[in-house]
Amino acid sequence: MHAHGPRGLSIVALALLLAIAAPALASVESELAFHRGVIAYGEGDLDEAQHQFEIVLGEDAEDTVALHYLALIAQKRGDPAAALTFYDRALAIDPEDAEMVLDRGIVLLDAGRLPEARQAFARAVELAPDDARAHLFAGIAAYRSGAYAEAKPELELAGELDPTLTDKSRYYSGLSDAFLGNVEAAASAFGDAAGQSPLSPLGQSAQNFRQQLETPAQAERRWAASITAGMEYDSNPLILGDAFFIPNADPDGRGVVRLHGTYRLLQHEGATLTAGYDSYWSFHINETEVNLQTHNPWLSGGYDVGPVRLGLRYDYAFTFIDTTDPFRSLNRVTPSVALREGDWGVSYAYYQFHDQNFLRDLADPAVFDRDGTRNLGGFNQFFFLPEPFTYVRMGVLGDWTRTDGTEWSYNGVEATFGAGYDFEYDISFSWLFRFLYRHYRNPSALSDPPEIRDDFGYILTLDLAKQITDHWEVSLGAALTWNESDVPFYQYNRQVGGAYATYRF
Repeated sequence: MHAHGPRGLSIVALALLLAIAAPALASVESELAFHRGVIAYGEGDLDEAQHQFEIVLGEDAEDTVALHYLALIAQKRGDPAAALTFYDRALAIDPEDAEMVLDRGIVLLDAGRLPEARQAFARAVELAPDDARAHLFAGIAAYRSGAYAEAKPELELAGELDPTLTDKSRYYSGLSDAFLGNVEAAASAFGDAAGQSPLSPLGQSAQNFRQQLETPAQAERRWAASITAGMEYDSNPLILGDAFFIPNADPDGRGVVRLHGTYRLLQHEGATLTAGYDSYWSFHINETEVNLQTHNPWLSGGYDVGPVRLGLRYDYAFTFIDTTDPFRSLNRVTPSVALREGDWGVSYAYYQFHDQNFLRDLADPAVFDRDGTRNLGGFNQFFFLPEPFTYVRMGVLGDWTRTDGTEWSYNGVEATFGAGYDFEYDISFSWLFRFLYRHYRNPSALSDPPEIRDDFGYILTLDLAKQITDHWEVSLGAALTWNESDVPFYQYNRQVGGAYATYRF
């Protein structure tokens, strides 16, 4: 007994010591993992941060701080569903954590779940009445929901509680005032926001809005009008293909006059209805038989549902060739959906239906009759970038055209890419590149022998404008077109350039 007693006692004592020490060792490891996770998160190493915080949760599944970090990591990775799962787990443990409630609301706001986001921000304000961020995001959510009057007091209080948030609070206050029709207050708010951070994208956006509102008398009135006059050079006014040679078919010049007018029939909170009229006249120097005159009255309406704008536009256009001979009438309907993506972009999807009727009798109606319908479906994405950019855009559309004349029915697709820039001295520049492909459904009567026609078009449009006064603007424009076709008649190049002066009433 004496020989075995001490050994047995030491084994029991060692077991008790390990049992007592184990929780302490685990706590140290968990704490080290937590600090490693915080450091990794700060350095942007999200994989390592997630690994370390998962170690912490492995030791304590109710560690709300680790859950909060994991939610933030999911947000940075663009995974709102995972972020909300972590926030919900944490809030089930501590529903009074105001910062957690606020950050969860931001995820909902970014996901476009506006009613839930507003509830979350209201709860955050209730838990922390002096939290400036909670009031700021409550105001932003109210603005995006179309509750402009409710947004303003929240935004103003956010700026009072934390001056570093003044640029954002005044920017969204300006947007809210603009929708409420408080033009002078909106201009003042945008001026304050631009002054806080003039080089930031938000500051530049505020400055652009302010410039638009600098003339309250014009902004408050219901109507707007402008007239543009210019001269253009056209290398191929008849749009003749490579297969045709006509003596004395030289490049031509033309005078151009454009009229534009709008009248706001309705502007209510979230809803607008506008009537407009556009017209175009061209007067050629040599090819007088291709002078054009087009009249285009239109009606456009929209309704805001949070960050989404639903739109519908109707156009009726009537064209004369040689300014006296009726040539074409067109009815066009365009429903659209636009999604505002915070301060950085807009997505725009649309459908267009055209019903067109060509009125002029041409030499061979069996070939040239283009009466029919056209269906287009498209999507454009706009990104707003820091100076000197104002936007970058890209888009795609499908085009299905069916006409009475077999020569003109086709299926097509178009891709676009472009950008706009603002420079000093009120100079702006924009460009747009378009690629078009059209597959015609029937053999072309203008090929010998008749064959199915495929066209590839490349169009580059350039515009440069300078604001001279509140009313006057001068501009230069150019459009370069290259059309490649299986049928030589439709294979052509064309370059158009012009100089214009615009007066805005």
